[in-house]
Parts: sequence; structure tokens; C-alpha cells
Amino acid sequence: MKRALIEGTRIAQIVDLGQDFDVASPLYWVDVADGTTVRDTYKNAVVVPYGTYRASANLTEAVDRKRQLLSTTFIQKRDAGTIANLGATSFVIATTHDSQQELRELTTRMDGNGSQKAVTRSGTPIVFTPAFANAALSAVSDHHAACNTAEYDHLVTIRALTTIAEVDAYDVTIGWPAGA
Repeated sequence: MKRALIEGTRIAQIVDLGQDFDVASPLYWVDVADGTTVRDTYKNAVVVPYGTYRASANLTEAVDRKRQLLSTTFIQKRDAGTIANLGATSFVIATTHDSQQELRELTTRMDGNGSQKAVTRSGTPIVFTPAFANAALSAVSDHHAACNTAEYDHLVTIRALTTIAEVDAYDVTIGWPAGA
């Protein structure tokens, strides 16, 4: 037997019996089976193993669950990176919001002149020129726009479906721009 720290429906931590500690509300401890992991959830006083599928009770719930999956997929695809091209040279560029902001700051700081030494998120040393930084920023912006379009198209399609089975069968992982 173990003790699990519960936050909403999330299992935040698992400890051996006797290792639990005082927590403030709304957190609380419950006894759980030894095989319970932090990837599982805790709903209605029951541990729900990670990956357990529960059929939707109605169409609204099915659409809501698919929309949540779409949102998660959007973030994964948006942040998957992309390929930028500068002349005959292709390079992988990170597409997170942080990397996009860093590129914006870099292009503003260089203001069309000079160069800036940097290290990419993959650990490659690089010298950014204004043209290189603008090409990278353009590639990230294009990738984000393509992901926004894919998310919109998926959501419109999901909302047009009329049965729980159609919603459950709909694949939100296709139709995205290629990641790096």
C-alpha cells in the first residue's frame, strides 16, 4: 500500500506509508495500491490507470474530450520545430513561443546590421546574420500559422460531427505541418 497526494484529479506525488506530510487544502492524501503511478488520475474516490478509455456519456462530452485532445495535439505540433531555408542552406529551428520571442528580440537588436553569436536549442553554435535571423523568424511564424489553420479545421470538423462514435473515431493527429 502507498499514499498518494491528490490535487484535483491529478496524482501529484506517491510515497510509502508513513512518509506523507501535512498539506494545505485543496490537496489531500489517499491510500492507493502499490502499482499506482503519477500518470494515473484520481476521480470519484477511484484510481483510474493512465490510458484507460472511458466512453463518453453524451455528444457534448465526446466533443469536449476531443477538443481537449486537439488542444494538446496543437501544442505538440506547434512546438515540434520546423525547417528554415536560407538560400541553399536548410536548418532546423525551434518553434516554441520562447524561441519565437528570442528570434524577434535578436532581429530587433541587430536591426539589419552586424551579427550575433548564439547556440541553438539543439546545442549547435551559430552566427546569426540579419538575413538568417529573419529567415528563421519567418519559418517559425509560417509554422505557427499552419498549425493555427490545422487546429481551426479540425475543430470545425469535430463540431460538425453528429454522433459519439464519429467524434471518438475522428483522428486529430493528421493534417498538421511537418515538424523537424
